[in-house]
This record gives sequence, C-alpha cells and structure tokens, in this order.
Amino acid sequence: MRQIIYLLMKTVVLFSLFLILFSYAMFQGGFVSWFLFYLTLPIFCYYLVFIFYPIKDWKIERVLEKNQVEAGQDIQVELNLNRYLPFPVSYLIIEDALPRSMGGIFTRNGWSKLLAKRKLSQRDLTERAVFHPNFRRQLTYHYHLTELPRGIHTLESVRLTISDLFGFITKTVELPVQSTFSVSPASLELRLNLINKNKLLGDQVSSTLHADRSSNITGARQYTPGDRLSAIHWKATAKTDTLMTKEFDQEYNRDGAVILFGINNTIAYEWNVAMCYALLPRLKADNLQVEFNYIGTDQIAYSTKSSWANLADSFTALKPGATEMMVEASFDQYQQSFDRGNFLLIVTDQLTEKMVARLIALSDKHQRITVYVTQAKSDQTIGTRALEVELEQNRITVVTIDEEKIKQPRWVVTI
Repeated sequence: MRQIIYLLMKTVVLFSLFLILFSYAMFQGGFVSWFLFYLTLPIFCYYLVFIFYPIKDWKIERVLEKNQVEAGQDIQVELNLNRYLPFPVSYLIIEDALPRSMGGIFTRNGWSKLLAKRKLSQRDLTERAVFHPNFRRQLTYHYHLTELPRGIHTLESVRLTISDLFGFITKTVELPVQSTFSVSPASLELRLNLINKNKLLGDQVSSTLHADRSSNITGARQYTPGDRLSAIHWKATAKTDTLMTKEFDQEYNRDGAVILFGINNTIAYEWNVAMCYALLPRLKADNLQVEFNYIGTDQIAYSTKSSWANLADSFTALKPGATEMMVEASFDQYQQSFDRGNFLLIVTDQLTEKMVARLIALSDKHQRITVYVTQAKSDQTIGTRALEVELEQNRITVVTIDEEKIKQPRWVVTI
C-alpha cells in the first residue's frame, strides 16, 4: 500500500512539473521556453513509463552449492535474475535476507575461544549488492555464506530495488524464493576409552556385562558377536545348521546409556552436541549396546542396535530448552527401564541440585556413572563446584570441560 501511495505521489509531481513547463512555454513563447519543454519531454516520458514498469514479474532463482555441510564450513549461493522487458534501469539493489538461525558466526576448530566468549559473534543478516543492469535481461550474483552455525536454515525471499539515474523514483518488490539447507554438528576427533575389562571372543571384543544372566532358558536366537561360548545352544544349532545362543528370561543386553541434557543455548551446549554426535558411531564400532537419549526442546532416542538413517538430521535439528520437569521425567523413565546396563554417561552444560540428587540415588545401583559438564571458567561458580564435589564423594566421576581442556586436538571420552 505504501508503494502505491508513493508512486501516485511521484505521478502527481511529474504531471505538475509537466504542466508548469507547458504553461511557461505557452505564455512565455519564444525558442528558449519551447526548447526547454521539448528537451524535458523524453525525461517525463521515461519517468512515466518507469512508474508503471512492472518488476513483480521478474524471475529470480537461488542455487545452493550444497544442501548439507558441517558447522563452520562455507556454502556458495548463486542468484539468477531474468526479466522480459529490456527497459533501461540505472540501479538495481539485490538483497537476500538471511534467517535468524544463521545469525551466529561459528569458527571451525575455534572451540576454546568460542567457549570463553560464551556466545557466537553475530553476522549481518542481509546479503546485498548493487548492479547497473541498463538493458540487460539476465544477471547473476554470487556470494558466500561463511562459518555457518549448526541447524536447518531456510532462505525465504529476495528483495529487489530499482531506481533511476537521479534517484527520483525508487521501486521495491520482495519475491518469494525458498531454499533450505542443513548444517550438521562439527566433526570431532574422538577416541573411546573403556575402563571395564574386556575379554576376547575370537576376533570380537565383548563387554563383561553380557556375562550376567539368569539360568532360566526361554528359547534360542541366532548367535551374535560378543555372546559367551558357554551360552551356545548346541541342540538348536544342530537342528538349524546355524550357530544359536540360549535366550534367558532376563537377558541383560544393554551395556549402558548416554543421556545428553540441552539446557542453555550456549557454546557449551554446541560442544556437547558435537561430542555425542561423534561418540555414538564410536560406541557402535566397538560393539557396545548403548541407549542414547536427548532431553531438550524435543526428545529423541537412539540405540546402537538400530540403523541410523536419520542421525545427522536429528542432531542438526536439536535445540536446547530442557526444564527441571523434563530432567526429572527422564530420570524416572531411566529408572523404570528393565535393563539399565552397567554404566551411565551424563553430558550436560549445567548441573542442578535435583540432577545431582537423582544421580546420587542411582550411584548404588551402577558400577559406574560419569558426568561430563561443559562450562566456561567464568560460569563455574562456587555452587557448581560444590555440586561436583558432592557427586565425587558418592563415587561418581565428574569431568569438567573448560576452554583450556577443550584445546586438545583429539578428545578422549572415558566410560
């Protein structure tokens, strides 16, 4: 509506000037007055056509170099503009509006500085360029989106602004051009350190957790690497000609659990997401049967026994926002699980009193509980340290990750 009123006002001004010059030429007469009138007549015609020249039917296409990258990487964007009428346009401003999800600047391999700053630096959310199209029908504009933060980002529209040589008339239109790409967590070099003693079964390594079974046999299942040789069901093997293992009424087939709490929207949270994203494939590669749970705005669960077709998409879309009620509910659900395994790994960016109380209550029921707390040194208060000491006094291992520890090139997660 503002654009229409603006153009109507410019039209009135043009006709007013035209009438003034025409009246001057009529009443004054002479060569000079008519020369000025005819000299300005093409300009009046140009501006009149410029007012009614349509730009809403211009076609613009956005082409992304990639649809998925890792956090901290760059992506090239190409905007292709096409128009049908080659009307002379002196100035064209192309503005591509970026979503708020892309506001942060994530420096790849700069975890230490980012954690110390606690927040990402902000970028300008508008990519713009000025062109002089004149009579050209096609234009191409390239730009780079650098140091992208994790998340799913959607570019919605492109704003076009045209103007004459003197800037007397300016026209703006916003064209919908939707493009979506995803930025997965940054990759980490991670090594898994297993404290529990392992025993070799052929070429496979099996956790000693699988040794605890009841004596009530309920059936047979196909042998999987890691099963005890003493548990092989020889009769079923002879009948099926396939190596079979005895099934017991209570079979502890879970080594442990990993729970990631996303509480605050900070760099510490991003580090925890990246660490768990690198940790899960390592657990699966070591034949550990582990349940992973994420508690945040949304809740997801993964098991190393299942396929992970959408693991990257899930971790890309994770958002913090876990409340105390959600944390309590996650511990209740964990306690009700039939098989809690032999270890519990907690990854969080903030310790709370209720969280510590629930972990202490579980300490007598587990061989090992490890808590990874990622916080900048400036966020480590006396109260936080007191909670960590309370956990350690109850035989719970606490690993604090700050800007100094995060500098190591290869991270080791101890379970």
